[in-house]
Amino acid sequence: DTSDVMFSGGSVAVTGGLASSQEMIGSSGGHILVHAGASYAESVDTSGNGGDLRLAGGAGSGASGGSIQLTSGRSESSSSGYVHVHTEDSGTAGVSGDLSLATGSALMSNSGDISLATGNSTQGNSGGILLDVGSSFYGLGGGMDLLAGDAPRGTGGSVSVISGEGLASGSLNWVSASATSASGNILTMAGMGGKMGGKVQVEAGTSLGDIQTGGLLSMSGGTGSSNVGSTGGAILLTGGSSSAMDATGAGGEVVVAGGAAEGSDGGDLSVLTGTSSLAASGSLTVGTADSSALGHSGSIVIETGHSKAATAGNISMMVGTTE
Repeated sequence: DTSDVMFSGGSVAVTGGLASSQEMIGSSGGHILVHAGASYAESVDTSGNGGDLRLAGGAGSGASGGSIQLTSGRSESSSSGYVHVHTEDSGTAGVSGDLSLATGSALMSNSGDISLATGNSTQGNSGGILLDVGSSFYGLGGGMDLLAGDAPRGTGGSVSVISGEGLASGSLNWVSASATSASGNILTMAGMGGKMGGKVQVEAGTSLGDIQTGGLLSMSGGTGSSNVGSTGGAILLTGGSSSAMDATGAGGEVVVAGGAAEGSDGGDLSVLTGTSSLAASGSLTVGTADSSALGHSGSIVIETGHSKAATAGNISMMVGTTE
């Protein structure tokens, strides 16, 4: 201990033995083992726990508290050591221990960050990060929740999932696992808002090079792969509903438009029913919904665009031929 100004308390160093073999073959440095005490209480006595092992940095009064640093050993010519943190397996009647990684709370400043990062590599591949929840044979597999921080009087935290940059950027896969019965659902939904609900935007990538094409956005219903009685999955695009009871409210629109262009033709819009190898092709129905007792049903307008210099577009209706 010390009570003098500008002096530090004494340090404690525990170092394993040095291996200094001249042949430099098969020699390992000494280990350091810190082991809490065991408990051999009867198995029915749940109060007799093994001893805890606690590592705590020194407290600070006017300055910061002490840090805790766990670092594996480096190597001059081979691999550095690994750091393994895990809880032990449970007995026959208990559960395995939890593993908690959390920073402390803060009153007037920011709370601490948690950073998980692998090292860079010059010639080889950089290391990956795997978050893997344990499986269960008879019960439910463990869940995984990724939640950003709440801010009751501000803006909540964002969640960003971004693939790596490169000559070709990495892929981003959002997939529910296959199953012998029903596979899991995928739900992408914006939250409710007191004034306006959040926006969901799905957009393919932009192309920057000459004579190149922007990314494709493809939506497909699932395939019914059985040879007997299987039906392909549907695609449903529905505008949002409105609960307003006055005439100013309205249901949300569904707008499908081809892409705009500056010096060439705008994008086409094709609506085609499905083909069939052995039966009839699908039908195409265009209609408006029935009205209530107080209003009129919606109109159907088929119209080509205006032209300032050339001929306006045509409207053609044809029936198919029989071969």
